[in-house]
Amino acid sequence: MDLYALGGKAASIKNPVCWVYVPGASCFSEAAMPSKPHHRLVLGEKIRTCRKQAGLTQEKLAEKADLHHNFIGEVERGSMEISLTSLLKIAKALKVKVRDLVDEL
Repeated sequence: MDLYALGGKAASIKNPVCWVYVPGASCFSEAAMPSKPHHRLVLGEKIRTCRKQAGLTQEKLAEKADLHHNFIGEVERGSMEISLTSLLKIAKALKVKVRDLVDEL
């Protein structure tokens, strides 16, 4: 189904939207995309700060942590959930304790 056929509006990059089916309605409704959870933003910023203090690029941190550099970027922006395993790898690569990364959550 074409998004334009659902109400004449398309999702824009500046103001992301999603299309939600509302039971009983004759079509889909436009709804704002949920913002990034606060804890992900705080954790990402803390990782970025520690990475920069260590003098590492995202690529070098990814290499040391055995993760993909795109993943590091997504985590730093708060766009990606992170597993405990990945968090442990990042902390080890940064030579910090996990608690130092999550202390402000």
